[in-house]
Amino acid sequence: MSSTDSSAHEMQEKLQQLTNDYIESEDLGDGHTLLVAACFDNDLEALKIFHKKGVDFTVRNHIGASTLDACAINGSIECLNYILENHIADGLINDEDPMSGFYPALYAASQNFEDCYKLLEQYGADVNMQGPYEKTEQEILQLIKAQAQ
Repeated sequence: MSSTDSSAHEMQEKLQQLTNDYIESEDLGDGHTLLVAACFDNDLEALKIFHKKGVDFTVRNHIGASTLDACAINGSIECLNYILENHIADGLINDEDPMSGFYPALYAASQNFEDCYKLLEQYGADVNMQGPYEKTEQEILQLIKAQAQ
């Protein structure tokens, strides 16, 4: 076994030992939890372990971000697909972040992650919602594309 494989195996063992409460709610110092940090980092293997352990994917972190928000903000398409495909946070698909008023599809559109936006739409995101800018996600994507030209 290579040192990289050994390190990955050691990390997976440590993740298995963590309690669900710690994964869902322990602040890492920046307002994020291990669960939401894994989504930001597009760490699919960690998410699979958390899901297998029965971690609650609908818990928001200390700054109001959900798992779907974190995936959409960073373009973490693999993690977003896993969460949506396994229906483990369906109730959050149109849920607004209490701090920003954004919701997953709006985060994806505002960061120009069209693949994430389309995946959210495929799984039922309301594409006619208006966020704090009184524009729909589609309008925001069009504005970003127009500015890029």
